[in-house]
Formats: sequence, C-alpha cells, structure tokens
Amino acid sequence: MLVPFGNYLRESLSRPRKALRIFDFDDTLAQTEAAIRVMKGGKVIRSLSSDEFKHYHLQPGESFDFSASNRVTNPRPIPAVLKILRAVRGEGKRSVILTGRSEAEPVRQWMRSIGIDIEVFTVGGAHASHESIARDKRAWIADAIRQGYNDIEFLDDNALNIAVAKTLKREFPNIRFTARLIRYTPRPQNAK
Repeated sequence: MLVPFGNYLRESLSRPRKALRIFDFDDTLAQTEAAIRVMKGGKVIRSLSSDEFKHYHLQPGESFDFSASNRVTNPRPIPAVLKILRAVRGEGKRSVILTGRSEAEPVRQWMRSIGIDIEVFTVGGAHASHESIARDKRAWIADAIRQGYNDIEFLDDNALNIAVAKTLKREFPNIRFTARLIRYTPRPQNAK
C-alpha cells in the first residue's frame, strides 16, 4: 500500500529524534604528523601532510601509501572541537569518529589517553583516494540514516567530504542533517 507523501512527511517529523554526532579525526579533533606517501614505481616520491592530501591529485602511475598514517604521531589536540565532542557526550548523544585512516585502534587508544572512550570507524585503505574517502564517508552516514538516525551532525576539516555528505539532504529530506566544515589554524608554539 502506498502512503501519501504528506502522511509520510508528518509521520517522519513526528518520530522522536535519534541523534548521532560524527567527527573526523585528523585536523578536526587533533593535528598529527601522519604522513601520506605518494608512490610511483614502488618508490616514495613525496610525503603529504593531512592538509596537503586534501589538495593533491594523483598523477598517472602514482598511488597513495597510508601505512605511515596509521600511527597517531605527535598528536596535538584541537581544543575547540574536543570541547564540542565532550559537550555532545555530556548530553548523552551518540558520537563516533569516522576517519579516512585504515586503522581504528591507534585513534581509539589516543582518544582514551585523553579520557574519551569513543567508537572509531574507518573508511580508508590501501587503494583509497581523496574522492573515495569522501564517497565512503557519505555511504557510512547514509547507512546510519537507514538504521534510524534522523538528527545528524558531521564535522570534518575536508571541504570535499562536507560537500559530498551534504548531498544526503536530497536523498533524505526528512531528517535533520548538518555538515560543518572545521577550519583550524594552530597558534604558533611560542605564542601565549
């Protein structure tokens, strides 16, 4: 039996809110020195920071090597976003980390070291690219929506990840979905 759209809209708006807050890790919750290597012909031809990776486009014959980025190297917390995460958790809302890394455990361990026990989900892998990570994050969020989450906020420092995730609004118009681009400029180490 088909349900008239107006009834579906009223029904979806009257459902209780099921909140989910999704945080990226690198350059959103912490700055790290996680190098992403560019490989060509089996040799490292360049190392990229997380920020450089966002803007790098592979040339013919190149591939990314994420193995070095699976350690949390020299982490520096981003206080403003960690404050948001702690507030969300204090409100009892489910919060998770959704990272382009391929290994969750190093992120999980570092988060525990600062007093936050949180679920970490990964979408990266040996053949990941900037674009595939954005698509895979979107797919992960879409799956969460299908599981009943209808009040979602997604925080990420990568403009492509945010732009791709925002397309979910067209597919799921009856949920509350906010995607926030995090822009963080670290203070110089000698500044007070």
